[in-house]
Amino acid sequence: MIEILLVVLRWAGVGLAALASVSYVRGLVAAEATAPAAGATRFVAGAALCWTGALLLRAFELGTVPLVTSFEALLFYAWLLLVVFLGLVRREAHRTLGAFLVPLATVLGFFAAAFMAPPSTVSALFHNRLFVAHTVSVFLGYSALSVAFCAGVMYLLLHDEIAHKRVGRMFARLPSLDDLDRLGLRTVQLGFVLLTLGIASGMAWARVEWDVLWVWEPKAVWALLSWSVYLAYLLTRAFAGWQGARAAWLAALGFALSVITFLGTNLVLGSGRHVF
Repeated sequence: MIEILLVVLRWAGVGLAALASVSYVRGLVAAEATAPAAGATRFVAGAALCWTGALLLRAFELGTVPLVTSFEALLFYAWLLLVVFLGLVRREAHRTLGAFLVPLATVLGFFAAAFMAPPSTVSALFHNRLFVAHTVSVFLGYSALSVAFCAGVMYLLLHDEIAHKRVGRMFARLPSLDDLDRLGLRTVQLGFVLLTLGIASGMAWARVEWDVLWVWEPKAVWALLSWSVYLAYLLTRAFAGWQGARAAWLAALGFALSVITFLGTNLVLGSGRHVF
């Protein structure tokens, strides 16, 4: 019975997120300036609510946070993207982010709903509170850095349009370059702090479980690389005056490495202890 309800909640969330995605994308690319349908934000809220229920039920089944497998992590990440977006839409200038963040969450939620299997026996090490702190901090960091990536892409597209003096209807609806740059900085700062906390709690977890401070596995190595890029982002902004386009490119590079960390290492290089 619980598994049937979980399937219904996951797919209901995907459907509502897809409806919201269509509305936000149409609002951005339409020939005439039109705000997204009034129900778009409600669709996002409904999807987030469905996935909240699915994650809570999964956590009840597992006896720990629903981040034990890659597909549970995908759903958790998709849910966080929607929650973060709902926190941003209070500002009209940030509403166009819906055309980027909500479709991303929809795609991630679709793959999670399609491939998530019923839970199996959970290893005792996943019940450690340090595992909870490690995974939740990292995924909160990923969600903030996803916003920074979207802001960076929007900045680069708009900057190119302005540089070539051809700002079209769609680009005229984006936030200003200064607003996008500030949003990118704030979300990288938040994401970097959360990612640092995640790495630190992961080291503490490794110390308790395996008596080492660092596990040299592909996911850990790529996580360190992406963390280093975001550190470079903050240092170059603070001391070298890197803002605007150069900062946006660094944010995009950091996010690309984060995607490899999150998905590529498990699919290509092997997960080792990092099954999530």
